[in-house]
Formats: sequence, C-alpha cells, structure tokens
Amino acid sequence: MSSVDISDPPHPPRSVRWGPWKLQPQIEPFKRLKVLALHGFGGAPGELRPLGQALRSHGFLSQALLLPGHGENLDQMAEIRLSDWTEAVQESYESLRQDGSPVVLLGFCLGGALALALSETLRPRALCLLSTPMTPFRDDLFPRVGGLRSLEKSINDSPSAEVRRWRGMGSHPLVPESFFEQYQILLRQLSRRPPEVTCPFLVAQSRSDAITSPVDAERIAEAARSSRGKLVWSRRAGHALPIDVGRRELFREILAFLEAEETHVEPRFD
Repeated sequence: MSSVDISDPPHPPRSVRWGPWKLQPQIEPFKRLKVLALHGFGGAPGELRPLGQALRSHGFLSQALLLPGHGENLDQMAEIRLSDWTEAVQESYESLRQDGSPVVLLGFCLGGALALALSETLRPRALCLLSTPMTPFRDDLFPRVGGLRSLEKSINDSPSAEVRRWRGMGSHPLVPESFFEQYQILLRQLSRRPPEVTCPFLVAQSRSDAITSPVDAERIAEAARSSRGKLVWSRRAGHALPIDVGRRELFREILAFLEAEETHVEPRFD
C-alpha cells in the first residue's frame, strides 16, 4: 500500500481543507462498495480525510459529512438534538446508495456510535467502528466549565505531540452542555439496547484509549451476530485512531476488510 501523507496540518472545521469531502477513486475498475465516513465528537471530517485518501487510492469512493452543530458557534451548537445527527447520516447514506451501490458505514467516536445505532434501520453492507463507545462517559472525561463542557482530555489523548496539535486545530475545545448531553443520550440508548449487528463488521480500538473503554469494543464484537467480523487492537495510539500513531497499520486492516467484502457483493447490471 502506498504511504498516506498527513504532514500538512488540518485547518479549523469550517475551512475547505477540514470540512466535508467526497473522494472519487483514482484507479479502475472502481469498487462497487461506497464508504460513508462519520467523524468524532467535537471534531470534523478532516480527521478522516487521510483514511479517505487511502480508500481512494484503492478504488473506493468515500464521503464524509460535517455533523450538525460541528463547525458552528456555541449558540448554534446548543440548538442541536440527536435527531439532527441521525437525520443527516440517513440523508447522506441514501444519497450514496441511490444508484443501487452497497454502502459501508465507517465511524469514529460519535460517528461510530451513530453508525452502530442506525445499523438496524439503514442495513449497511458493513460497519467499520473506530474508538466507538457504547456506554455513557464518566463525568470527569468532559469537565464542566461554566455551562460548557471541555473536550481537552479527548483532544490531547495521544502519545504524539504532533497529533495533539492537529487535533487542537481541528476540534472544538468547548461545547455546550446540551450538545454533550445529546451524545450521552445516544450512548444510554446503545447501552440499554445494543443493536443486533448482522452485517460484516470491523471494530478497531486502542488499549491505551483514555476516552472510549476497550470493554465497549469487546461488547460490540460479542453482541454482533455476523459470522464475518474482526476486532483490531492498537497498543500505541490514543483515542484518535484515524490520525494517531499506527494509523497506516489501521488503514491496511480496513482496506483488507473492505476488499474482502467487495468480493461478496453481487454484480450490479445497469
């Protein structure tokens, strides 16, 4: 696999470089699988762009949306509800599959939790879940600062100073209490009723992640009913698996998983 260069630092969430993206394949034949990538809590699509570039170089079309409230000011973020996130994911998913293409949901952190929660409704071709929580967060992980919540611990959960810098440039340092509560509502729903994952899945988790418990990754894998699934562990990365230490090894795992699923997709006759 060709190396993926992420030496160019991302810009804040509203910029073109760090905002929504859609990457068309660079080689033929194009893969039939398409990938909808969902970013993390307080982050932006740019944190998944290096992975999207790797997918593009192997013939996969991938797209990432900016989840509602992210990249906005605090007042606008405070108006966001969980339904805004789920509706945005559903709309993007349907737009990708309107030509009959099978779609993979790939999510990091909040994006993974949304992909998991919507898997029974959307019935994706496969799931790729990175640093995905299934239980509500401890209160001290996102400390209160007035009526806001600090994302500092999440942003700085990496052994690499460069990754911490990138995360700081592309993430919201503070979010409204109500914005954080929407995430907690989602996690309470997942905890009470874990979805029955019947499609092929890949769950990736770092044992050094201080934000998402490795136990959640094991719970997701154990609850899945698909015969084609894999749990991938990282021991070096922190929370931000898509851009953290060992990301290229993770990309190879994801590409191998998607290539295997591509062989199971029935041909489409247009």
